[in-house]
Amino acid sequence: MKAELRERAEEMGLPPFTRHVVVLLRVTREPGITMNELGRLLTIPKSQISQLVADLVRDGLVRKVEDREDQRLVRVLPTAAGRREADRWRGAYRTLVGRHVQLLSDQQVQHLVEGLRALQAAYRPAQVPRTA
Repeated sequence: MKAELRERAEEMGLPPFTRHVVVLLRVTREPGITMNELGRLLTIPKSQISQLVADLVRDGLVRKVEDREDQRLVRVLPTAAGRREADRWRGAYRTLVGRHVQLLSDQQVQHLVEGLRALQAAYRPAQVPRTA
């Protein structure tokens, strides 16, 4: 599946799927997330998050802003270009998953949906609460 995602991404002119993409996708889902939250939620060390975000800033995909109430906090926001890039990645992934789901029987799809709902329910209480 990884190879297919890589192929699909290449067809769409997307860069390789890396931690940069993971960070960008999270930032577009949670605009204004802090650097600390990013590291904690993605389980990426602070020094690496700093470099990944710096790279995304350099590429014009995100921007960093100081928190208005607590200047010690740095928030990360997607740019319009970052949102477009994230949407392209999500589209590529949805297409790939859709292709694989079409190969399943109706019963297998139902089991998959039930399993995903169970995972979603189990994940909700374990989510790390957002901090200021």
